[in-house]
Parts: sequence; C-alpha cells; structure tokens
Amino acid sequence: MPDRDLTIAIVAYNAEATIERAIRSAIKSGPYPILLVDDHSTDRTANLAAVAGGKQINIIKSNG
Repeated sequence: MPDRDLTIAIVAYNAEATIERAIRSAIKSGPYPILLVDDHSTDRTANLAAVAGGKQINIIKSNG
C-alpha cells in the first residue's frame, strides 16, 4: 500500500515545454498528492499543470 504521508513536490519556472510530462510521471508514481510551486512563470506552466494533474495537484504561485 502506498505511503499516504508522501507528497510529490515539483518546482517549476517557465516549464511549459516539460511540465505535462513531469506531472504525468508523478501521477504514475502512485496516488500521491502533487504540489507544484510555480516560481513566477510568465508562460502557461501553471495552466498546463492544472489540466494534467486534475484533482491530484495543488499549485502555489510564487511571486518571485
């Protein structure tokens, strides 16, 4: 049984080219929550991550 106390954390900055692949990889790891810290991206990183992660992802947007 997966450890329910585990959270997968991803920090990203302008990662729209790779964030969906990273989120899909995290989802394949198991039913763990995913925390994305978007480090003030100016592209679509947060939007793409939200779509790819669905209900499994929480996004924090840093102001730099």
